[in-house]
Amino acid sequence: MVADALAALTHPVRLLVAPRGFLDEPPGLYDASARERAHAEYPFVQISEVADVNHYTIVLSPQGADAVVDAVRAELAPLA
Repeated sequence: MVADALAALTHPVRLLVAPRGFLDEPPGLYDASARERAHAEYPFVQISEVADVNHYTIVLSPQGADAVVDAVRAELAPLA
């Protein structure tokens, strides 16, 4: 279960979300209220919206992939 996995984390994490869902419809899988609840329950989860993508294109389009790469680089930069 996702909630159990989040509760077990021992370090900050970043969640990238899309503003549109599976069929390119708004809202995405994590609407504003879901994000607010997640942040309240798991304040160590940093939630960032990737503009102009859906559930699939957040990782399968050049724009979405660039956002994922940027997030990974930002997380790894302090380790370099």
